[in-house]
Amino acid sequence: MWEKGQLGNKSPRVLQFSLWFFFTKCFGLRGRQEHRQLCFGDVGLLRDPITDREYLVFSERLTKTRDGTGKENLRKGKPRLYATGTHRDPVSLYKTFLKRRPMQVNTPNSPFYLTCIPESRMSPDADIWFYPKPMGENYLGKLMSMAAMECGIDHKTNHSVRKTCVKTLRKAGIARDKIKHITGHKSTHTLESYDEGLSDDEQVMMSDILTRKDANKSFAVGAPVQANKSC
Repeated sequence: MWEKGQLGNKSPRVLQFSLWFFFTKCFGLRGRQEHRQLCFGDVGLLRDPITDREYLVFSERLTKTRDGTGKENLRKGKPRLYATGTHRDPVSLYKTFLKRRPMQVNTPNSPFYLTCIPESRMSPDADIWFYPKPMGENYLGKLMSMAAMECGIDHKTNHSVRKTCVKTLRKAGIARDKIKHITGHKSTHTLESYDEGLSDDEQVMMSDILTRKDANKSFAVGAPVQANKSC
């Protein structure tokens, strides 16, 4: 999608879709409901004092799975999205978005996603790209399918990106009880539906662990695992 120009900052729709894509994938937001509820003040721009890297942080509001009645319904941490320093930098896209928004909708409770001004109505050097009103719910719900269609990709929906979030972290060895703090799931059991079984690489790795093919080698499935020398 980057190569096809559907992710980046070339137009109002592409810019907002890019932020939507990052927030879905890295904050684990649900395709329509949680994005529709997202307010301008729910996303903050901060700087890590240790690494000096800027990052976006998501402050969760109450949702259908988290009603605030108990501590178990709250995430243990606020998801962060760090700057990458590349042309695919989410923080840079966010800063561009700030410059293109009308000032009157930069209040904490203002809608995050705004109605795009048609490019045919904007001058080439226009500073403001959006009307000061929220993006329509139906339009918001079709962002992924529209971008996929422009790229010639079939059968992609808003939920496809959320599934990618889980699958990418699982393949990297991140435990389910850690992933749920990004996705907002209440339990690890609900994450099992995202699994696609074992890949060939995982099959080989698990076999080598169990057969002690290399007793001195550590295998990176979550935390490094040493072969058991007791049996």
